Amino acid sequence: MDETQKAKDEKAAKETAEKPGEAAQNINDGKSSGIIEEANKAAERLERANAEQRDLLAKQAEWMARQRLGGRTEGGQAPIPVKEETPQEYAKKILEGKIPLK
Repeated sequence: MDETQKAKDEKAAKETAEKPGEAAQNINDGKSSGIIEEANKAAERLERANAEQRDLLAKQAEWMARQRLGGRTEGGQAPIPVKEETPQEYAKKILEGKIPLK
């Protein structure tokens, strides 16, 4: 909508507010039907966006459930226990060359 149309609509709204008896006549002259059409279009866009968002949330919930049931979450995993060496095992690794000397 260009600036002149906005100015005209604002002026018409002020006149309607000042003259309540003529409000019904101004509604029927077609100026406010454009505003109503724009509001209806905006409402339709919002409804489509809400429906798409609902679908995406359902897909996300399904994906998260599959991930949990598939065992791919990080929770509940135990760390690998560290095996402690005896001095004999350490000496054997040095003699075999598995641990380099400094």
